[in-house]
Formats: sequence, structure tokens, C-alpha cells
Amino acid sequence: MELNSSSTVADREVSAVSYRVMLVASTLLEFGGAEKQLVGLACGLAQRGHQVVVYTLTRKVSRAAELQACGVRVVVGEKHGKLDLRLALNMRAFVREFRPDVV
Repeated sequence: MELNSSSTVADREVSAVSYRVMLVASTLLEFGGAEKQLVGLACGLAQRGHQVVVYTLTRKVSRAAELQACGVRVVVGEKHGKLDLRLALNMRAFVREFRPDVV
């Protein structure tokens, strides 16, 4: 579908394609601007029918309930130290299980 300059978001067709989307956050869901954008993106994608997972590297998940209410799955990776091989292996295993189309 081609859009002209007078088109609005409401005029656009919703795609029949559903993607598996994995968003990764280093410090998840505090109340800063980046976290607000991540929540908005994740919820917006989920509302459009995509399967969305937010994978966080720390236990700071103060906005997890908000994401879950939108149908977004929250996975806590629990990073320990600067270079955490266990986290990398766990994330790799999760990616293999979830098989995201977009990371």
C-alpha cells in the first residue's frame, strides 16, 4: 500500500503478518525516557498482533506489570558482573527457543 502525504496512521491497513519481536534492555523499566519508549514500542507492537518479549539484563523490572498488561512477556536475564558468560549462554538458549524475527 502506498501512502500519500494526507494519510494518517488511522488510515493505514494493519499488516496480516505477525512477527516475533525480542527487545533487549540493560536496565529494564525504571522511569526514564528510554524505558518509557521501550514500553511504548513493546505495547504498540503487541497491540498490533506481534508476539513481543522484553529481555532484561537486570532484576530492575518496576514496569513489568505494565508490559504484561499489554500482553508482552518479560524475561529477566540476571547479569552478574561486567562480562557474564552465563547470561550470554542463557540469552542464546532463549533466542533459540523463542526464535525471534527481529531483535
